[in-house]
Amino acid sequence: VKGKIEFPENYPKEELIFENETIKVNDENKRFVDFFIFNKENKGFEAMVEAKRIYKNIYKKWDEKFFIKTLEKFQISVSKKIKDYSKGMQKMLSIAVGMSHHPRLLILDEPTSSLDPVKRQDLLGLFQEYVENGENSILVSSHITTDLEKVADYVMFIKAGKIVFCEEITKLIYEYGLVRCSGEIFDRIPKKQMIVYQNRDYQNLVLVKNRTGIEDMGSRVSVENPALEDIMKLFSRGVIV
Repeated sequence: VKGKIEFPENYPKEELIFENETIKVNDENKRFVDFFIFNKENKGFEAMVEAKRIYKNIYKKWDEKFFIKTLEKFQISVSKKIKDYSKGMQKMLSIAVGMSHHPRLLILDEPTSSLDPVKRQDLLGLFQEYVENGENSILVSSHITTDLEKVADYVMFIKAGKIVFCEEITKLIYEYGLVRCSGEIFDRIPKKQMIVYQNRDYQNLVLVKNRTGIEDMGSRVSVENPALEDIMKLFSRGVIV
């Protein structure tokens, strides 16, 4: 870390020592401490020793037992330097730190990327346990739609900076229907049932509000539960009704 950061004299007495420098900590400069710990230039930090020491002095609700348990669960070595961690291990360490002071709202950007399938499943399970008390919430930004299907309660789809839809996941994949049909069948589907559609030379795709009513149209109509990826592709490429 290059340069010098100076803090006002009236900062609280709580202090941290970082590479022989004394840093006074309060709510406004916690982001600098985060930067120090996870900056790729760090040469000597050890996950358990340094993270425990620093964050214990920052967060009043720091849960050391939860932190250690999470590191052990994800087989994160406590003897390695952070700079020697894989990308997946660094991500798991940062998530463990974020969860170990039990924030009511946890905001995560692509938390499962760079993780193998087993670690991804374990992490999703940890997220579900975290919100079981009904008081904690997690806001996740992710392109891995299969993960969202497993753990999300609500899904918001944003395109070009604008919200396209925000809906309960159960409604999206169990109430909505994806119709694959010919042009003839397409013309018979009531417009009031359509949400979005895409016309192709060989097949039409239509997302409908209620699959039950469409299934009554006959055996020539194929209706299926849409995957979240299917829905997002249709909203990206199709015509919104």
